Amino acid sequence: MVADLDHNKRLYKDSVEENGRLEARIQAFAINAQSEQDVLSGEVKRREETIARLKMEAMNLNEVNSRCEEKVHSAFGHGIFSFIYQRKLMFYPTSFNK
Repeated sequence: MVADLDHNKRLYKDSVEENGRLEARIQAFAINAQSEQDVLSGEVKRREETIARLKMEAMNLNEVNSRCEEKVHSAFGHGIFSFIYQRKLMFYPTSFNK
């Protein structure tokens, strides 16, 4: 009976130690998963910010382009552009005109 009690105490102690090791592994996995999540979230945020910045730059460049075209159109009229376009076609190989 004493041997059974000692045996059961040892089994209980071993179980408690194993439970502690398993809990530590679970915590390590949770910390690792959270770290990976933080890294991925940061990467997604940077990409979204870059996309938004590039969209704004594109809009600004389109506005600048439109203003420049309006200035050129108002200064020279529309006829000069067709002349320049046709002259450009003559100077570049046809593969560049596609």
